[in-house]
Amino acid sequence: MKTPTMPAATLAERVGWAGSASLFRAKVAAIRPEYAPPDPADRLVHEPGFQVQCDLWFPHEPLPVGAGQNDTPPVLAMTSAF
Repeated sequence: MKTPTMPAATLAERVGWAGSASLFRAKVAAIRPEYAPPDPADRLVHEPGFQVQCDLWFPHEPLPVGAGQNDTPPVLAMTSAF
């Protein structure tokens, strides 16, 4: 649907609905969420025991990385919440 917020009265007129206006409004209200655009603020829902927080940590001092070399690579730190 290109216009998911079009008033139910306008929709009824466009489809030629001759029945009860309140019945048509109720039917439109029931199916309107299926045609609504996605929420730009993507909300995540985590079930208990299935949530992990991931953060990048950068060491303050260089660490040995092999072959006599030192570096400050990013470290992935993960904590789970149960």
